[in-house]
Amino acid sequence: MGLTEALKEYWYLFLVLLALILVLVWAVKKAAAAVVKHNTVVTREREYLERFTELNKKYSGLTKEAARSAPAAELIEGVTAVLQRRIEKSPDRLAEFNAAPEWQRMTYAAYYFTQDAGEALSGFFKNNGKPTDALLTELAGRVCPDSLARIVREMYSMYDGDNDRVSFDKKRVEELDANFREQYDKDEFCERVKEFIVSSFDR
Repeated sequence: MGLTEALKEYWYLFLVLLALILVLVWAVKKAAAAVVKHNTVVTREREYLERFTELNKKYSGLTKEAARSAPAAELIEGVTAVLQRRIEKSPDRLAEFNAAPEWQRMTYAAYYFTQDAGEALSGFFKNNGKPTDALLTELAGRVCPDSLARIVREMYSMYDGDNDRVSFDKKRVEELDANFREQYDKDEFCERVKEFIVSSFDR
């Protein structure tokens, strides 16, 4: 029997074979994509840990002079790395965090704010709870322009589960996010936090 006759008589088998080939190709592509994604995540986590280890060494025993000469964003990350390492080593992580000086706890909150508020202020409050959100709000009142600090305080009040006086308003959240994007400058914020850190050595 020739190929033409076989195709006519057993056409359904060829359709099944074709379907199996397509499924196999799809499965191989999915598996390859999963491997790439996994490797990317592992690499990112390793780089993150290596960077935090490096910053922990660099910023342990921070002095006023070293803080003043450090790049603002790196200084914030470095202070966070030092505190994070202490927290991880402690049997009572919350107690260790609360025992840290206020300026360190606020800097810790500032770091995660710079990571999570890039697209929307609400993103920070969605991803972070107490005490980080309250610390950031307090810090904003100290280092940000009044108009920006008011936006942060209002957003915080809507995400604060203990605040019974303020209800969550989705439309208002969107408005605050829009206003925040117009006013927030990450580099400027980091510089203001750096000034706050430097000044903490005089308190």
